[in-house]
Amino acid sequence: MAYSMGVPYAIKFASEQTDIKGLIICDYPAKYPYIPETWSDRILNSGYLNEDRRHVVTGIQKESRQIDL
Repeated sequence: MAYSMGVPYAIKFASEQTDIKGLIICDYPAKYPYIPETWSDRILNSGYLNEDRRHVVTGIQKESRQIDL
């Protein structure tokens, strides 16, 4: 089962597993979005993350591109 932004990751994972019989996806279209730099700026400036996790946010943004699944 996957929800929201976990859906693209679940689809990718399930597509590589021969033993999965089904997949429940909720609240998200079958696509991976391009994430703009303004998103990462907003997250990093919000104070929600510790400085040691900054690379996660910047990595997600830099590697994002629009993909229809």
